[in-house]
Amino acid sequence: SRIMSRLGSVSGLGLMRDVTALPALESALYDKAMMVRAAAADALGLLRQPSSADALGKALNISANFRSGKSLFVRKHIVDAIGAVGSAVSLDLLVTSTADADPSVQLSARNGLVRMTSKSFGRGAKVSPQEAASWADWWQKEGKVAR
Repeated sequence: SRIMSRLGSVSGLGLMRDVTALPALESALYDKAMMVRAAAADALGLLRQPSSADALGKALNISANFRSGKSLFVRKHIVDAIGAVGSAVSLDLLVTSTADADPSVQLSARNGLVRMTSKSFGRGAKVSPQEAASWADWWQKEGKVAR
């Protein structure tokens, strides 16, 4: 099928780790097939190019990534990639995502923040509102200054 062909192409571009593929992968974040969008996010995460943080951030909350008001699995893939690309833009997006309504997005955001900052404000299977507030406080007081 055409979806499988696009999925294979996007996955292959990520595995090749060729930065010239960035525009195509960033464009694929808007593919009509959710599997292709998730694979594009995964591929961008593999490429680890800080310049991709903006595109990932813009794609995170597009309407296609929600169904009946519920967050779809592709958003977790996008947040994982945001954490992998590692930039100041990533930190801002991850801090905001610790307060997301989707617990899997919250956990991915926490994991990315811990990896990038070596800080931790909580552990366990859920990100508490207090932990999300602690990340936001840290970002306001220290993180934005450290850029």
